[in-house]
Parts: sequence; C-alpha cells; structure tokens
Amino acid sequence: TEGDWNERVANAVRAYDEWMPTRVADPTKIYRSFTFGDLVQLHMLDIKRPIVWPQEGEEPSMLGNEQAAWLDEQIRDSSAKWMILGQQQTFATNQGAWDQHPESRLRIRDAVDGSNVDNVVVLTGDIHQARCADITENPEAYDPDTGEGSWGVEMVCSSISSPGLSSNISDKPNIHWTNGLMRGYLVLDITPE
Repeated sequence: TEGDWNERVANAVRAYDEWMPTRVADPTKIYRSFTFGDLVQLHMLDIKRPIVWPQEGEEPSMLGNEQAAWLDEQIRDSSAKWMILGQQQTFATNQGAWDQHPESRLRIRDAVDGSNVDNVVVLTGDIHQARCADITENPEAYDPDTGEGSWGVEMVCSSISSPGLSSNISDKPNIHWTNGLMRGYLVLDITPE
C-alpha cells in the first residue's frame, strides 16, 4: 500500500504550506479573498481538498459545504466592478473536473445571479493548455457572435514547462482560443470599463 490515507494527506498539506506562498493561518483552508478597492474582488478557491478529502458526512464536491457558504457570502457582499475566481481546473462547461460536480458551478452562477456582480472572470491553471472561453451552462444554446447565454469568461494559463496536449482543442462554440503547445504565463489587465 501507499500508507495511511490521513497521514498522506497531512504530509501533503504540510509540504504545500511549506513550499507555496499562500500565507494562511490554517494550511487546511487555503481559500481566501483579496479586495482591490471597488475595482476587483479576487477569490482564491481550493478545489483539490474537497474532492480528495471531504469533511465527514459530505459528498465530494468542488468546494465543500464550508467553502461554498463562504464564497456565497463573498459574492453577495461584493461591491467590486469585477469578480475574479482563481482555481485549478477548467471551469467552463464540457471541459473538465467541474462537469463531474455541476451543482458546484451552478451554485456559483446562482450566487452571481442573486448579487450585484456583473463581470465574472475565472482564472484557471494546472491543465497544461492555454485557452479563453465563455462560461455557459449550455454550449449548444450559446451564441458565440453575441455572447448570449454566457455568464462569465474563463482564462486558462498554460504550464510553464510541462508538455501540453494538442495545438487546437477548440471544437466547442464557447471556446474562443486555445493552444496546448506553447508554454508561458497570462497577463490580465483589469480596468473600470
């Protein structure tokens, strides 16, 4: 065997806390928010832990009950022009891990719909491809010319050095650009407009 599961998770949390620049009081809760005046509210999510190590009595999900309730409150109370979610897996529909737990993505959409948030950007990393997509629950009913049916955009940054999967994977109408061969980083400029 690979050893006791709880001991392995505890060791992983410790390694993450020692090596990543998260600066959090509790390394088992790495989700947090940053506010930049009334321009941006950035929510950094932890989607790995709720999937692999859910709280007792919870089903695996992308956020877990505690983090989901925290994010609902953050979205509801936001007065920023832009809301940015930073997380690790492709968010747009029919793209990846969030599709295995669609109730988690729908909960975020419902929180956005019930708030004053109009501009949603999801920043994603850790998938070894770069892409830009509109976030829609139904890509077939989505209009790529007008954006009708979209409630946000996703920007996916490629890895810095790991190999990608392909040069073009944009077979879905809500994916506007994709590249799996190039490595690098993403620059996002946010303005009040």
